[in-house]
Amino acid sequence: GYGNWYASQNSQNEANSLALNNCSKRYNECVLTFEGNTYIYKTQTQRNEIVLSEALISATGKAKTECLDLGFNEGTNDYADCNLKLSSLYKEEAHEQQKILIAQQQAKAAKRQAAAAEAQARATEQQAYEERRRNSQAQIERGMKMLSGGCTLGIDC
Repeated sequence: GYGNWYASQNSQNEANSLALNNCSKRYNECVLTFEGNTYIYKTQTQRNEIVLSEALISATGKAKTECLDLGFNEGTNDYADCNLKLSSLYKEEAHEQQKILIAQQQAKAAKRQAAAAEAQARATEQQAYEERRRNSQAQIERGMKMLSGGCTLGIDC
């Protein structure tokens, strides 16, 4: 709900860094939403999909390079077999890395939720304490009134 605007004469990256650094001094979970007039915000799910897609594309290139480095000649059955096996292995690895990333994000969200629940519990406890204190003070005042003869219990106290 809050915004920071920054500009740089050097680069968009520098302007982004300035905005995020200044925002993080006052708020948690700062994100970029615009670069100039271009809306650039991506949800966590969208960012995760981009990371996975890049990892899957990279897996194919790594497999080709590694098969060539191992001495297989492009166009041969051995090369195709090597490429298929390594591509499958790297893609499986990318999916596992994605699962780890999502689990880490969920753990971070759970920690934030636990902290919020703890803060809520402290606030509720403080309210209960204040209510008990007010009730005790009212009882003391009533007792003092009775002791001084200012009222009679059950009648006007």
